[in-house]
Amino acid sequence: MKSLLLPLIIFISITIFSQESVKKNDFLNKSKVMHKNYDLNNTLNLIDADITPVYKGCEDKKSNLDKVNCLNTNLTIDITKKFIASNALKKSKLKRGTKKIRVVFIIDENGCIKIKNILGKWPSIIVDELENAVKSIPNLQPAIHFEKKSPVKYSIQLYFTI
Repeated sequence: MKSLLLPLIIFISITIFSQESVKKNDFLNKSKVMHKNYDLNNTLNLIDADITPVYKGCEDKKSNLDKVNCLNTNLTIDITKKFIASNALKKSKLKRGTKKIRVVFIIDENGCIKIKNILGKWPSIIVDELENAVKSIPNLQPAIHFEKKSPVKYSIQLYFTI
């Protein structure tokens, strides 16, 4: 398995970097992707930012990977605590078992978290309480890309047991 991984990584990186001559902006100029008045074409993926968003308490982490791991851990803990405290799972009358909810959001130039999507079909009480839990997260230090504050896309999976 390991012997296949290295050639695969090399092949993917060669393929990606060999496309540099293609004018990327041509496609973006022809079709603007908007979501709730937010231009998603100008939104980076979290890992593409030069400096990732920083959660309070993660400032001492040196590498971007450590900051992302700290961000993920703290967001998961905070959102889960606030969501479970709301008792939305009991009120929703879902079947017993472990549930996985994926939340896709944007961390904007000010460090505010804005929900883009909650994947799956969930009762409105679950969606509302999850949105409230995410909105209660304090502002983060925004991502920086090319020495400018930039919005980034991020998703997180949350697991709950009923």
